[in-house]
Amino acid sequence: LHDALPISQSIQFHPAASHVVVYVAWDAGQYVVVVGDQRGQPQFRIKEGRVVFSADGKHSAFLRERKPDQLYAGTMCVLVRDGKETGEDYWLASGENLTMSPDGKRVAFSAKIDNAHPVLLDGQPQGKWSAVERIVFSPDSQRVAYAVRDGTNHRYVVDGQPGPDLQRCAKGSLQFSPDSKHVAWAGQSREGWCVFLDGKPLEAPKGAYGMGTVAFGPKGRRLAAVFDGSRDCGLNIYNVAGGGAPTATYGAGQRPRAVAFSPDGQHLLWATGTTIHWDDQLIGEYKQTLPEWIGFTPDGAPWAIAVKDDNLVRVTARP
Repeated sequence: LHDALPISQSIQFHPAASHVVVYVAWDAGQYVVVVGDQRGQPQFRIKEGRVVFSADGKHSAFLRERKPDQLYAGTMCVLVRDGKETGEDYWLASGENLTMSPDGKRVAFSAKIDNAHPVLLDGQPQGKWSAVERIVFSPDSQRVAYAVRDGTNHRYVVDGQPGPDLQRCAKGSLQFSPDSKHVAWAGQSREGWCVFLDGKPLEAPKGAYGMGTVAFGPKGRRLAAVFDGSRDCGLNIYNVAGGGAPTATYGAGQRPRAVAFSPDGQHLLWATGTTIHWDDQLIGEYKQTLPEWIGFTPDGAPWAIAVKDDNLVRVTARP
């Protein structure tokens, strides 16, 4: 595989073995899925280079593009689950929102059918949308939610029930709580930017003109939401049981961009464009890099991944 060219957006760690890297590569005019040092069967094309896995890594899925009959003709796609083609061929299927449930029993993605873009959930079309932006399964695999564009409006759909009209959905904000009982998302309504918990808006700071990450604590008791805007905007913490007003705010005026709870749920790791923080303590500062992803090692050490000179840089630091 030394001559194979990995597709950068496809690179991921195997869910059951964090030392194993998975990616889609371009090799001799065809695409292959590479898991560690194991090479899959050559494919004409894998839609968006996306491969999804179950939580235990035993099941996988991707959308295989058919080779067109003539030059410049559009391509049809078929779902491949655990190496076998499943279901019908679809036109304009989206690999970007292809999602597998944690237990590996359910798969969802969108495709164009009769001039609309339904969510294909376990092979059954759900709704008729202008576009589907994101699909998420709950941790127990029983619930599903997705962000869609409906004409000129945007909305979230949870368990088949559409939410209120929004002007915009906050990219990447749709999250289920660890116990699957709650769901949160963020978006811009006519009243401004807001985070919603189980469909109900929570109190937002004045002057917010954008939103970033929304994250539940590991026990599902707290919710963190990143607001972008005026000096009052920052990282808000809410009690899930209470809702309403935030119980704490970090980084007001510093424009936080990412957040993660510690494994025990007692601390917050959060990042601005140039700094990393542990609760109120500054633990990392970057002059020419932008922390893009943050999280924790299995033993609880915080880490950040930044991009410098087109290279990924991982930094681990304890407070």
